[in-house]
Amino acid sequence: MNADPVIRSVTGEPLLAGKRVLVFFPQCPTPAKSGAHVGLWQRLDSFIALGAEVHLVAPQARIPKTILWTPEAIAATESAGVRLHLAPAHFGTVDFWWAALWQVAAKKIGRVIWPRPDSVYFWRPQLMAYWGRLVRSKQFDLAMVNYATWCRLLPTARAAGMKTVVEMMDLLARQYESRYQVVGLPDRSPKQIKEYEASELGQLGLADLIISVNPVETAWVQRHLKNRVITLPVGLREPVFTGESISTDILVVGSGIEHNKKGLRQFLQEAWPEIIRRRPQTTLTVCGGVGEILTGAEIGTTRIRFAPDLAPHYVGAKIILLCTVSGSGIKIKALEAMSHGGCIVAHDHSVEALEFDAGVHGEVVHDLGQSAPVIVELLESPARRERLQSACRLLFRSKYSFEATLVGLGDALRPLFAEGR
Repeated sequence: MNADPVIRSVTGEPLLAGKRVLVFFPQCPTPAKSGAHVGLWQRLDSFIALGAEVHLVAPQARIPKTILWTPEAIAATESAGVRLHLAPAHFGTVDFWWAALWQVAAKKIGRVIWPRPDSVYFWRPQLMAYWGRLVRSKQFDLAMVNYATWCRLLPTARAAGMKTVVEMMDLLARQYESRYQVVGLPDRSPKQIKEYEASELGQLGLADLIISVNPVETAWVQRHLKNRVITLPVGLREPVFTGESISTDILVVGSGIEHNKKGLRQFLQEAWPEIIRRRPQTTLTVCGGVGEILTGAEIGTTRIRFAPDLAPHYVGAKIILLCTVSGSGIKIKALEAMSHGGCIVAHDHSVEALEFDAGVHGEVVHDLGQSAPVIVELLESPARRERLQSACRLLFRSKYSFEATLVGLGDALRPLFAEGR
């Protein structure tokens, strides 16, 4: 692979040379355990490649585990070129008890499944004070938060003269609707949906620049806000794998969220028995939390709860099955499969935000329960699998590689630092 392209300013220096970027993320993303973590690191690495000094603010506590920063995580983050600022969120802080009491009062008693972005649940007085002290030090030029839920940090940054960005990894209004559907609760009323949409738009409107990963969601926000909104997918570095692959016919990779489980459940109940009937030797490997729905009695299946390196599985799979059936944003597992040049069979929602053409870059189905004929045909057609893999790899390199999205981020940030702004 070529070295990262250098995006330069009018002076000939890297675009963000001499700039300091302050980023907030509500979890420990090291090592990356989710699509959100992968997406965050892509942006952090991009800021560094653009010449910026990058600082990350995150909460630190032992509970929940998602915000536990171990010494190893701290060392790995800082060795990657990111300066870390940990805001206390432990048992003895107001922020901890505020979140804990809200969980009991709203989630357990009030049955709030998906809080609004402007909800008091996201009010963190100690975090906001910690952030404010950093901002008022006048050391930073740009502030970025992930998700509309944390946009209330941005006014402090704007008041200090900083440029502000929100990374809209998910349009939460879409997640709000799909969340209720996947847990089997009644759909939200039009009034409730409108109120949630207004809440999110109000938070997004606090940023100078809104980065969306999904063009459908970009268009929706642009219809409602005057702020600058761009579409910029998450980009991944193309992996270089030289080890020994782990063979399987079909590979499923995913976390334990219900969006993934629902699709895999449809596949196992309807398509998998048909595949085994027509091709008894077929094997299926499931990596990650999505495999929790496996009983162990399914013929030909292997469950791997945690794979420290997914590359051997991606490279060794004849078909990569993408089973996310709802939600918003962009599906990182789809990008991972593309980066490995996989032969992909996807639920149409799994590739919704991608320029992924059915029959050209892979196969797309609307119902995973009806995917058996497509999968069996591909398993029996090595030449066709190779053609799809080749086209998929070319698409990844042109649109979703780290290099391609780095150029896009530079183009998006350039107007924020134009002379006279």
